Amino acid sequence: MESHKDLFEEIEADEQRSGAAARAVRFISDCAEGLTAFLNGIAGDYIADRKSHLATPMAFYKDGEPLALAPDELQNRLERVSPVVCVFLHGLCGTERVFSFNSNPNNNYGEMLQRELGITPLFVRYNSGLHISQNGKMLSGLLEKLVAAYPIPIKEFVLVGHSQGGLIIRSACHQALEQKDLWVKMVSRTFLLAPPQEGSWLEKNVNALSAILKASKFAPLSFIAGVLDHRSAAIKDLRHGYLLAEQWQSLAPGAVFARSQRPVPWLAGAAHHVIAGTLTKDPGHVLSLLLGDSLVRIHSARGKKICGISADPVRWHLVAGTGHLALARSLDVYQILFKSLGPFNACPSPL
Repeated sequence: MESHKDLFEEIEADEQRSGAAARAVRFISDCAEGLTAFLNGIAGDYIADRKSHLATPMAFYKDGEPLALAPDELQNRLERVSPVVCVFLHGLCGTERVFSFNSNPNNNYGEMLQRELGITPLFVRYNSGLHISQNGKMLSGLLEKLVAAYPIPIKEFVLVGHSQGGLIIRSACHQALEQKDLWVKMVSRTFLLAPPQEGSWLEKNVNALSAILKASKFAPLSFIAGVLDHRSAAIKDLRHGYLLAEQWQSLAPGAVFARSQRPVPWLAGAAHHVIAGTLTKDPGHVLSLLLGDSLVRIHSARGKKICGISADPVRWHLVAGTGHLALARSLDVYQILFKSLGPFNACPSPL
């Protein structure tokens, strides 16, 4: 753990030398990106349907700019082109910046894995308000294009998803198998950070509140219910953690108690890690039991009820005292990534 802290401090020192002016420009840029990401998360399907320029197309991003899938572009803009590629996906209302440590925007899990293990990190930005199944399909297509454009043959994919990003990874893997895409055969490991596999307690409560307000037949309350019902398709998917189109298409959009029973199996041949957090150091504390990491409860992250397969392929990690967003930028979580990907932990053979 000490070596990781040393690396962290070394990158921190580099950032301090970058100057106040550069940090100010980055702050303004981050604010604009954050507002766009928030709009995509809460109304991404609406703005996409209207062909708005505010809708974020799915792409790999580096240094805040899209990364074109062309061999020369990848060779020139990536610090290292390795046969092992680690792909990171943010969650709802986010961007790849969610993985940046608060004290240094240039430092993240990908940067540290590249320095210590030589793995090439790639970060995906996307419209997080679309259905999870839609983003899963687009992610599958994006990774298939990456395989074709990458300067050298890719031997392994490692996939890391925060919150909704973890669900999109599972959706993409399942759809890629059905489509017989090449990239999915290269997946050796997935890491899902606080994935709401059994849904978000917040979305369930908002949906129930909307139903109650509509049932009141009182015009002002019905108006509020109507506003709530315009939340994005992705937020509604998070009620039960739906991964596939068949799951959400089979039920009424505002169903309070009904849910799809179709299980989605884990990708065979890969090792899967689920990492959850809690608000308090004591996982048994009432706050941790009620709220989990603030947005995802422990049992939802585990997802045992709906995975459709025994828990054998899934390795469970609990980082107590770490909140929802903090799981995307925690040295304790990085330690789990490092130990699982390090030189003494050989990756499973691809399918």
